[in-house]
Amino acid sequence: MGCFGSPFALEVMHKEPAYVKATIERYKKANSDTSNSGTVAEVNAQHYQQESAKLRQTISSLQNSNRTIMGDAIHTMSLRDLKQLEGRLEKGISKIRARKNELLYAEVEYMQKREMDLQSDNMYLRSKVNTVVACSSEHKLLRHQTFKLNNH
Repeated sequence: MGCFGSPFALEVMHKEPAYVKATIERYKKANSDTSNSGTVAEVNAQHYQQESAKLRQTISSLQNSNRTIMGDAIHTMSLRDLKQLEGRLEKGISKIRARKNELLYAEVEYMQKREMDLQSDNMYLRSKVNTVVACSSEHKLLRHQTFKLNNH
């Protein structure tokens, strides 16, 4: 039969043209993508330039807001703007104080619970000490009585 007479060799021969065709198609596609890559790169560059400009503007706006809140840029503000800023700052301070009070109340509750736990532990330890002292006293009394009995 020879090499081409086996079923495996025939199968490879029939599949080879499809494999070669697929490789050629991938090559053509990759080649066409590289010819358009200049325009894709240009589109990407424009997109990133626009994004960069937006981010620069956002940063500038945030820096101006920060200067205003910190009181560095208030000399150019109108009375109306100053009143609005004052209102926003008072709301912010109110939220800060409310959160601070929540944390303080939680801390007080924790400390009160801790105090009760420590008092309970203290009472337990006192009872243990009293038990040891009582046992020690009884032991001394028994030794004393035993000593008296042995000496008489």
